[in-house]
Amino acid sequence: SFSGDVVGPYTINHSVKVCDPDAWSKAAEAAAAASGVDVASYPHRVYVMPSSYCGAAGLGSVGGNPSHAWIFTCATKGVYAHELGHNLGLDHAAGVLNGQMNDFGDGSDPMATSGNGLLGLNAPHRHQLGWASPQVITASGTYNVAPLAPDPSTVGAPQVYVIPKSDTNEWYYVSTRFALKYDSILQPYYVNALSIHRYTGRMLPSIAYVTKTYLLAELTDGQ
Repeated sequence: SFSGDVVGPYTINHSVKVCDPDAWSKAAEAAAAASGVDVASYPHRVYVMPSSYCGAAGLGSVGGNPSHAWIFTCATKGVYAHELGHNLGLDHAAGVLNGQMNDFGDGSDPMATSGNGLLGLNAPHRHQLGWASPQVITASGTYNVAPLAPDPSTVGAPQVYVIPKSDTNEWYYVSTRFALKYDSILQPYYVNALSIHRYTGRMLPSIAYVTKTYLLAELTDGQ
């Protein structure tokens, strides 16, 4: 979770008709500092801007201290989640869309969608942030998997399994999503099925390890 402060608004002498987020943020920080804000004390900085010519709902640095996020659609919650995800070091949640791999094809994760709801993260992103401890599967068998949304201490089975993918030094991630908590707004396609992702298996904070997660399939009973 985050804690922090909201300051401003500030008027800066810049046009939004030229995409220059770096100049906007420097001007906003200068205005905040002039009003008495200790800008240097904030490791994550989010600038809520008017609509711009940048051609995006928002922008965000991947990691960084301080990290920076620019929001151009201030009423859309998912944009904040998406850009803050980049600030934490996450890349996009890719997946198969219309038969082809797409950088934003995993609609179960805020790193693919930036709608007006707040979604939970997919299994590999939870592992990447250190929120999940996957159990490795090395033998055929029957395995119980708990849904991702509840607190791990309240469920009676692992929430994430991984299977080694030795040909690419990656892992298959196995998880399931129920319509609970943040996952209550998931599209039906992602609910009550096994989500199969592919990911490197690496954790943050090393930015050198950042890469996309890939949703490969949603498996229903019997598949």
